[in-house]
Amino acid sequence: MNTQVISYQNQETKLNVYYHNRTFWLTLENISKLFQSDIKSVFQTLKEILQNEDLNEKSVNQHIEIPSQSGARLLANSYNLDIVMAIGYRLNVKEATRFRIWSMNIISKGINLQNSLTKFAKQALLSIF
Repeated sequence: MNTQVISYQNQETKLNVYYHNRTFWLTLENISKLFQSDIKSVFQTLKEILQNEDLNEKSVNQHIEIPSQSGARLLANSYNLDIVMAIGYRLNVKEATRFRIWSMNIISKGINLQNSLTKFAKQALLSIF
């Protein structure tokens, strides 16, 4: 499955969010930008969450292909929406809430678009046969 790049922007920052396997993924660097925190704090929070077994590392961490500035595709160590939200609610609740609302709106629009296309395709097939 291809990774889609979606731009997220708030008043403080703009960053790329990756949509892959039906969820959003961010690199550690982008998580730190999103929550206006340094990478060390983000990593420490991530470590605490995983040590407390709040989430399973295998399910929240994956190397995904992302486009580089040169156009090549690179494997990036990325974290999914579940862990991003867990980190965010510990570091910056306001921005975490804002990002959760944004991500759910994007997913909802995608699902609605997919359902509309499926419905349209079925209607088109019925009209042919």
